[in-house]
Amino acid sequence: MLSRRLGLLTITLSFIIIVFYTLSGTRTHVVLIPTTGDEADQRLNQPGAPGSNPAAAAGHHGGGASEGHQHLHNAGSAAQSPAGDKTPAKEAAAAALGTAKPQQGFNPGPPPSKPPVPPAAAAADESKWGHTAGSAGSPKVEFVVSSTKATNTSWVAEFFPSVPAHIYIADDPTAPYTVRKNIGHESSVYLTYIIDHYDDLPDIVVFLHGKRYQWHNEDPLYDGVRPLQKLRIPYVQDHGFATLRCSWLLGCPLEIKPDPAATLKWDDPDADQRAKTEAAYAAAFRELFPGKPLPEAVGVHCGAQFAVTRERIRANSRADYVSYRDWLWTTELTDEFSGRVMEYSWHQILGAPAVDCPDAGVCFCEKFGMCDLYECHDYGCEKTYFFKFGELPDGWPEVGSGTDGWPLREWADPGFVPPPPAEKSPDAAAAEKAGG
Repeated sequence: MLSRRLGLLTITLSFIIIVFYTLSGTRTHVVLIPTTGDEADQRLNQPGAPGSNPAAAAGHHGGGASEGHQHLHNAGSAAQSPAGDKTPAKEAAAAALGTAKPQQGFNPGPPPSKPPVPPAAAAADESKWGHTAGSAGSPKVEFVVSSTKATNTSWVAEFFPSVPAHIYIADDPTAPYTVRKNIGHESSVYLTYIIDHYDDLPDIVVFLHGKRYQWHNEDPLYDGVRPLQKLRIPYVQDHGFATLRCSWLLGCPLEIKPDPAATLKWDDPDADQRAKTEAAYAAAFRELFPGKPLPEAVGVHCGAQFAVTRERIRANSRADYVSYRDWLWTTELTDEFSGRVMEYSWHQILGAPAVDCPDAGVCFCEKFGMCDLYECHDYGCEKTYFFKFGELPDGWPEVGSGTDGWPLREWADPGFVPPPPAEKSPDAAAAEKAGG
């Protein structure tokens, strides 16, 4: 009898503890609680961070980081959202108490026999994007795609046939959409579109790269289609600007700290990639944004792919965009460094703060509707993205893993632990250092 009473008491206490922690707003691995104000305790490369890599790429399109990532420390403390908050993340939290049903998210299962292929022009996607025939009052969305003659962009029409797409071929002067000077990665295309269409912009413009599979795409298989299909247009309307990523690697919580007093030059052969980028950014900022204070820190999701509203674009004049393009076409910076400068400037041009790195778990829920992810932290969620800078093999993902062992076709399988990076031989390390 005594043991039975003790058992009942234990169950009762356990229930009380669970209810207390849930009601008090404590975030678990599944329940996502949005925060307001400054985010504290930002942990990028702490042990166990999903997809963390102790040696980040020493120069790349989309991040520009040298070894490792620095931390951005805030003095303010994070505040819980008010009880009346009705954001999707809050609804997901309420679901833990049985008061609401969370949105359907992405829960990776074992890899199928064939790589997953998103349904082409699914009815739900048509409705979500607001391009169903006859739909009234839905926002007009258009794609602007930066590509070259070698890029296969057929996926755009295949999966989004109802979305008007301006596909620029930057290295083909005879193409219907092209640019006079192809420099600064995708920026010449983006700026040219804005300048040429300033007076007839749609409600929302999504700026994209032409390749479907890229290392920085927010997807387990690096597929650019699925983030687009999941993108919540109301989120873009509410925020004005939204990258197509949530994971902090690379670009967040801090990518560069430009120093206005630094004397280092961007082409200094003895400097590392981060120092060169910071020098290039500081010098370019004074030309691009005369009279504005140089930000102490800059952080944004890597990749330079984003959605933005017409209002945010028109918050600047057409003359502003012409001046940005004039700078890009006349700067002494190489394509690599001018592209990085613009990559770290787009979010600021379009009204976002210099450091634009929201909590990844909340971001996945609110931006992509992925509210039932597990092991979510401020820097990312498990099994959503595995970082490594590199070129995806031809035929990916049908061909399986790349010839150098990456990407790993099976890495999204629950329970799979990626192998540690292979150590470089002394000769290879010396050659890499000599090459900058």
